[in-house]
Amino acid sequence: MPDAAEREVTPTEVTQAYVEEQYRLHLRAVYNRCLMLGGGRAQWARDAAHDVFVRFLECRDQIDPRRNVRAWLCSVAYHVCLDRLRRERGIWSRVRRVLELGADAAPVPPDRVVAAQRELAAVAEALESLPAKQRVVMVMKVLDGMTQTEIAEALGLSKGYVSKLLARALTHMKRLGLEVPA
Repeated sequence: MPDAAEREVTPTEVTQAYVEEQYRLHLRAVYNRCLMLGGGRAQWARDAAHDVFVRFLECRDQIDPRRNVRAWLCSVAYHVCLDRLRRERGIWSRVRRVLELGADAAPVPPDRVVAAQRELAAVAEALESLPAKQRVVMVMKVLDGMTQTEIAEALGLSKGYVSKLLARALTHMKRLGLEVPA
């Protein structure tokens, strides 16, 4: 009987090890994107990240390991979050509630806290008023620093459509008096 080092590894074992490795390598990136898109709600982000890796398990036989798995996972994360955002209303109002609780950091003068809360509430309200696709594209561009080409690839959209969504979102934000770096 061959010892463990000599025996042949079955494809199932390789697949399981590969999935576990990808989970370990990319969980934080997937979770952080879900957290950002979910308005800072940790449990929401954990649930969304879980859904992403469930989808990864379901599709593992169709994924080419030579391809950028992290890009695939992040793309799925955006789609999962986009679906969740479409099903929910008032996500950004939850962000406001979190901000109103305050942080346990070093003391900040009350006037600065109030001004920051007002500014964040205005941004949250403006983001909440965007359609889900525009919101996702805006977050990917402004917060993730992704290019329009990267966004298009991640979401499976044409670059022209991403440009159109971003332009509409920026116009909407400007109309509300918010200057957003493009």
